[in-house]
Amino acid sequence: MIRLDIGSATLVGQVRSANEDAVLVGEGLGVVADGMGGHRAGEVASADTIEALRSVEGSRTLEDLVRGVHLANRNISERADADPALRGMGTTVCVVGLVRRDGLDEVAVLNVGDSRVYLLADGVMRQLTEDHSLVESLVREGRISSEEAQSHPQKNVLTRALGVEPLVVVDAWLLRPCDGDRLLLCSDGLTNELDDARIAEILAEGQPPDVTARRLAAEADAAGGRDNTSTVVVDVVDSGAGPAPVGDRFRRITTPAVDLSDIEHGPRTETVMAVLAEPGDPGAAGQAGDAAPGDAADGQPGDGDPADGATVPSPDLPATPVIEGDSEIAALATGGVPAGDVEQVAVAHAEADAAVARAARWRTAAFLLAILVVVALAVGAIAFTARRGWYVGANSNGHVALFKGTPVLWLDPAEVRQADQRVADLSPADQATVRRGSTFADEAEAQNRIANLTTTSTTSSTTTTTSTTTTTAPVPTPAPTPANPGLLPTPTVGPTAPGQ
Repeated sequence: MIRLDIGSATLVGQVRSANEDAVLVGEGLGVVADGMGGHRAGEVASADTIEALRSVEGSRTLEDLVRGVHLANRNISERADADPALRGMGTTVCVVGLVRRDGLDEVAVLNVGDSRVYLLADGVMRQLTEDHSLVESLVREGRISSEEAQSHPQKNVLTRALGVEPLVVVDAWLLRPCDGDRLLLCSDGLTNELDDARIAEILAEGQPPDVTARRLAAEADAAGGRDNTSTVVVDVVDSGAGPAPVGDRFRRITTPAVDLSDIEHGPRTETVMAVLAEPGDPGAAGQAGDAAPGDAADGQPGDGDPADGATVPSPDLPATPVIEGDSEIAALATGGVPAGDVEQVAVAHAEADAAVARAARWRTAAFLLAILVVVALAVGAIAFTARRGWYVGANSNGHVALFKGTPVLWLDPAEVRQADQRVADLSPADQATVRRGSTFADEAEAQNRIANLTTTSTTSSTTTTTSTTTTTAPVPTPAPTPANPGLLPTPTVGPTAPGQ
């Protein structure tokens, strides 16, 4: 009967003061979780993940493994919401578990985040999982090289992790195991210190899983130990199957739908919806989120005929050869899909891309429409203000004029009537007032203002002064009249002039 022989190791490293990683080794189950969010929070997130997956240990169903990951995600998210000290915590997780499907034993591989699962088979090591990180997204898009990714300043920025959102997308694969298969689960503390070639060399030495796990962790610690390092080594034993090309027995699937309503929290919880890509099901669609093409298999590998499910290699996961092996292995890259399903997967992705593009166009159109509405309302308000009231000012002819409306920005009021007064004929004060312009609430006030404007007239007059010389004769003084007329003196008669 097939079994998994598992060993593990975890080290705090040379820099960190605490270990935020956690590992689980159980019956047919291996798990690595790399916590984040600070010393206490990271430890809590990874420990919660291990406890959630421990609850499904030994179930031997893919659905229960996926349920355990979703349960961990929900528990971390709810705990962070309830405790301010834990907000922002999260964790990666990678899982290898023995499951039974359709009467066959298979190894399920699950992943969220940038912890990794590798497979060493026939002397060739390949990364089975895809990192959910910003840098790996850039590599897959061809924007940077793998070498540039190693030193990228945003190397540790994740695009997916447990506990960040109430729901999470879980990547899933199924491997039909063969004797001699060796799987490695590890946190990025290992891959940041050792390259793939050195990891493959240690795995290929064939020491027992627990010894190999400790050697890998110790060597990463000696190489710098800048982060916590966790390793889980899984050997497939007694599978009853001999070596076979990995491409014929490893396929990516969509995660199955799981119902969380019956787990601890009652009926308010949600169903995580997805459809498992069953063997031979041509209608199985790719997983939502960032799942890559290759989310189905027809379960009939081996003859190389596309119609019968020959595997199409994926360029995303190159092999790392350490020992010369079968030429078929050298040509293999994991993560393929059956050729018969490629067209349907491509159509599904094209339709999804088209839907996203349509949504983007609608959002852009709605945004532009909103801007136009705001501009139209602003222009309308300005025009309404410009047509209200009355205005007295100077027109282009230099006359005082009556206008309807008021000047606002680029809008001028409409001239209604030109007055008789010229601006130049007004008093200096009124000239300044007219040139500056005045607004009035009604027409009568504006007309009255025009009528009260004053003009200035200049009149010149000349005054002539005539000088006249006047001679005044002296007036004789009358003799006093005596009181008694009889007593008047007798006048004396003087000599008479000749001729009298």
